[in-house]
Amino acid sequence: MGKTVCPASWQVKANFPAFNRFKYIYGGEAFFTCRGKRIALQEKHIYIFPAHCEYVLSHNPAKPLSCLWFHLVINPSLISECIKCSINSKSILHPYIRILENLVCQKTGPVDIFDNIFQNIIHHVGKLTTVSCITDRRIADAMKNMHTRYREDISPAVYAEQSGISMPHFIRLFKKNIGLAPLQYLLLYRVEMSKTMLAAGASVKETAFSTGFNDEKFFSRIFRKNTGINPLAYKKSIIMP
Repeated sequence: MGKTVCPASWQVKANFPAFNRFKYIYGGEAFFTCRGKRIALQEKHIYIFPAHCEYVLSHNPAKPLSCLWFHLVINPSLISECIKCSINSKSILHPYIRILENLVCQKTGPVDIFDNIFQNIIHHVGKLTTVSCITDRRIADAMKNMHTRYREDISPAVYAEQSGISMPHFIRLFKKNIGLAPLQYLLLYRVEMSKTMLAAGASVKETAFSTGFNDEKFFSRIFRKNTGINPLAYKKSIIMP
């Protein structure tokens, strides 16, 4: 999380992230590109960017993006399209932005406060704009369990059993809702969680064993496959947000 003016070199190439990016735009000239469509980000708007798809966030270095940003894991209603909502001084969401700004300045805050704020924001955004969500509760619950237990050596078959459906049907439903097979998604989620650890300074070995890979070479291979670079190179080049 943070409140920042992005550096000139800033760009995000999201490769099926397992989380949603939240941004409130203060100013600058920035763009969201997905599936060949490019949209300009507007000032005084909330944007929640999708998980589980490829997209690019970029800006004009001469007019750098200024924003408030967070990384969210939204469950069980998983937003699968970029959504936006205009904010003004009379907006019902305006006080939440002010609270988030204060929490960012303090650089800390109880987790339940953030949870409550974002639950309220998502609730109201759903009323104000069209939100495309994963509606199959079984898949949403399975994903929530994966997010909670991604460090553990649990086969997707266990999640299928917990969902009360056969493995072939579970795979079909998962692909229909997410666009990936359960194991592909789990590995991607582990990669996304590993990025946070690497950005915080953890070693490649420590990260591998802390995110459920249990094998440094396998971790590096999966990381490169999904990001295009190895974990050490990513650690050295990471630019947030």
